[in-house]
Amino acid sequence: MYGPRGFHAIEVKRTSRFREEDIASLRLFCNDYPQARGLLLYGGHQHYRFGEIDVVPLGEGLAELGNRLG
Repeated sequence: MYGPRGFHAIEVKRTSRFREEDIASLRLFCNDYPQARGLLLYGGHQHYRFGEIDVVPLGEGLAELGNRLG
């Protein structure tokens, strides 16, 4: 998403177990577009942060999506 609230790359994974390789495509995107913030929503319960990429449980991520985007 790109607009007045910034540049965001959002990906959703069905898996309940996060592995660092799950953010490989977001990492590549954020490397190509350093102004972008990445967000991975997944079926687990833990929160992770890798530079400009946040990994958040799906339910929480959707509930706070408006806040994250602006």
